[in-house]
Amino acid sequence: SDSATSVTDESQTPSESSSEEHSNTTENESRPSSETPDDRSFFDNLNAILSGELDAPSSSDSQTNENAKEPLSEETPSTESPQDDESHQNPSDEEETSSEETTNETPTEQETDAKLPEEEPSQSDQTSESSTESVGSEATINALLDEYSEKAEKTQNEYQDNPKSSSSSANDKTSRNPQIPSTDTYKNDASQVPKQSFKNDTDADTLRQTTLFQEITGANHDDASFKAVPNQFTRQFINSIAKEAHDIGQDHDIYASIMIAQAILESDSGRSALSQAPNYNLFGMKGAYQGQSSNFDTLESNGHSMYQINASFRKYPNLKASLNDYADLIKHGIDGNPDIYKAVWKSQSVSYRTATSELVGTYATDPNYDTKLKSLIETYDLERFDQKKMPTLLKSKDIKETRTADGSPFKAFSPHGVSPYPFGQCTWYVYHRMGQFGLDIAGDMGDAKDWTYSSLVKGYSVSDHPRQHSAVVFSPGELGADRYYGHVAFVEKVNQDGSIVISESNVKGLGVISYRTIDAESAKTLDYIQGES
Repeated sequence: SDSATSVTDESQTPSESSSEEHSNTTENESRPSSETPDDRSFFDNLNAILSGELDAPSSSDSQTNENAKEPLSEETPSTESPQDDESHQNPSDEEETSSEETTNETPTEQETDAKLPEEEPSQSDQTSESSTESVGSEATINALLDEYSEKAEKTQNEYQDNPKSSSSSANDKTSRNPQIPSTDTYKNDASQVPKQSFKNDTDADTLRQTTLFQEITGANHDDASFKAVPNQFTRQFINSIAKEAHDIGQDHDIYASIMIAQAILESDSGRSALSQAPNYNLFGMKGAYQGQSSNFDTLESNGHSMYQINASFRKYPNLKASLNDYADLIKHGIDGNPDIYKAVWKSQSVSYRTATSELVGTYATDPNYDTKLKSLIETYDLERFDQKKMPTLLKSKDIKETRTADGSPFKAFSPHGVSPYPFGQCTWYVYHRMGQFGLDIAGDMGDAKDWTYSSLVKGYSVSDHPRQHSAVVFSPGELGADRYYGHVAFVEKVNQDGSIVISESNVKGLGVISYRTIDAESAKTLDYIQGES
């Protein structure tokens, strides 16, 4: 999907305003104010009260504070907006308290002139005051808690409305963090919508590739639940960096399991162009390394939608430099916020599970980033590399076959050959999925919305009747399809009632292959393309 906020100065509360005015009377001249000084922090005030440095208010003061919070009487309707500070109300308009109580209202001129110095309190009065002191202290503490909670909430609201005016620590996680694009980077137009086809050959070389995740057929998954389908290639990649990751983790107090999982996710197990020569960037780290960088198109999320933007990524002389630079980032943070990743350290977290959640919004924009990392750690038993002693490397038998909910072998998605479509997109997925079943579809069909027309031109069979292992085309905006480019999916099964089960990419999350059922009536409105066998 994350930021810390500082307590901002606010207008005085009604009790504070009344106390200052009341201090002009003879009664309070000899007593220190029991209100909270503005220059004290919350914990300073709290400790001062508990240690007796600040006097607790009497029970009558507490009662008056409660009265100050009550609505104005019907005879004096308020014309102020709810956001106005109550301390600006005219005290003479407030309801009068009992004559037996000491009020915090501003005395009239006659009352002030007529007021005589009070006598020394009797022993019974002192006893009464002592008996209410603990109650008053508790009331003051509660008032402080309420006050500072309101301030924190107001500061957070101000940060959301105007991030530039909020605390620097909150800004450090976004505008000053090279890993996270600033909010003004995103444009709500077609220019940054993830592309479904290439306009020229060079586009394929500049799109960053990451690991895909897949739902298991027949499993009951929600939007954020999916698995990393294990494969032998990723096992080999893990073994190639495990020793260095383990040693770095032990030396720098970081989780080797998270480090390896991020390398798998960010580099597609070392298969992406960014992770190979001459870039050697395993972790998708943005910016420049010793003045060297490479530009790639990358998919980012603002928490609601995905955007395709161009960004600069660090370029390293070798993989070891990439591993060490990652550790340096986690340990020393970014300019202006050296502790941004402190909660990811082993000594500062309960386990890798809690540590991964601290990377969402600080290292990556994908709201499912922590879920994906935990899935990789569990699938490949990466927690073993967090031990002090270097464990044995993964063996082929450690990679177990994935099965469906009914126990049958699951035919995991596997790309074949070079893709003529952007990595991870719906067009890319359908092209490769059809190939898994021996069906060919052209690589120049265009965006999903163009597939029906392109199929007719190229001579493919197009129908409004669903057929297993065919491509199904959604018009822009239809059944949740992209409003600019439309959507294409793969028909896994046609049910007897006419509904269809489809598999698709990038619907339930960045790089996630998922399944859903389309009802019979909706299925009739779609176009189906049969590939060539």
